[in-house]
Amino acid sequence: MNLKKVILSLFLIIILASCSKKEESYEKRDVKIDSVFDNVNLSKEDKKDNEAKEDLKEDSNKVAENQDKADESTVARTNAEVNLRESPTTKEDNFITSLPNNAEVNILEEVQANGEAWLKISYRGREGFVKSDFVNR
Repeated sequence: MNLKKVILSLFLIIILASCSKKEESYEKRDVKIDSVFDNVNLSKEDKKDNEAKEDLKEDSNKVAENQDKADESTVARTNAEVNLRESPTTKEDNFITSLPNNAEVNILEEVQANGEAWLKISYRGREGFVKSDFVNR
């Protein structure tokens, strides 16, 4: 009887020990969600016109931002083949493209993330992040 209790207790401990809670991490993404109540009274043509105007405004804002950033940038070169990323992390889901060794890049800003130094750069019209270890100034 005692042996049965000991075995059941060990079995229960093993089951409970194997049930560990994994830490989940989520990154913030800019997501726009239109609800059913947005623009209820607009016709389809009005909606298309409004969307086109918004896209045009966004594009003109991006051009102005890129011009401002180009004025403030510093030219540098990569010292190895390096991955350009959307955010300053090494997660696979933010990969943009791979830059060749000795590629000329424009440094837009320096960023600290998770105790590591990252550079926000532009390369052939694309902006992203690379670890500062892979860039010679």
